[in-house]
Amino acid sequence: MTETSNNCPHCNRKIMQSISNRCMYYGADLPEEHHLTAQEKNELLTAKLERFKES
Repeated sequence: MTETSNNCPHCNRKIMQSISNRCMYYGADLPEEHHLTAQEKNELLTAKLERFKES
C-alpha cells in the first residue's frame, strides 16, 4: 500500500490496514493504491493468528 493519502476519499477517515479493499467506516471500495498485495494480506493474517495463539 502506498502512502500517498491515508484517508478514504469518500468519508475522509484514516484508512486502516486490512485484508478488505473497502473503507471500514463508509464501506466504499478503496482506490487501487490502497489495496494490499496477496503477500501483505498473508503477512497481516499470519501476525493476527500469532497474536491470537499468544492469548
